[in-house]
Parts: sequence; structure tokens; C-alpha cells
Amino acid sequence: MSSSTPFSTINALSPLDGRYASKLNQLRPLMSEQGYMHRRVQVEIAWFITLSDAKFAEFKPLSPGAHLLAGPG
Repeated sequence: MSSSTPFSTINALSPLDGRYASKLNQLRPLMSEQGYMHRRVQVEIAWFITLSDAKFAEFKPLSPGAHLLAGPG
């Protein structure tokens, strides 16, 4: 998310977004709901890769191509 992303309720930090919006712009990508969801997906993918690499019977190993698509583990 770039600093030019338009303001909406999904990327709002708090009521401070009004008066102090210019001071909070740098925090919005990290601390907003959208930032939280972005990081959560990254963690979920890393967890899936870890489970796959652990060789549990329930998790088939990822193919090299799938491993590359899933990202660094």
C-alpha cells in the first residue's frame, strides 16, 4: 500500500485520521486494518510452507514451483 492510497474506513487508524492524518500517513500501511490483513496473509503462507516442509503425513511437500509461488519460507 502506498502513501497515495485514498483514505477509506478499511485503512483508517482511528479518529485521529482527521486532524492528524498527515502525521499518521507513514503508519497507515503498517497499522491499518489493511496492513494487518496483508501481514496476516504473509504469516499464514509462511506457516503453510513450514508445515509442508516438516513432512507431516497430512501436508504433502510443495513442489519446487509451488514453493517459489508461495514465497520465501
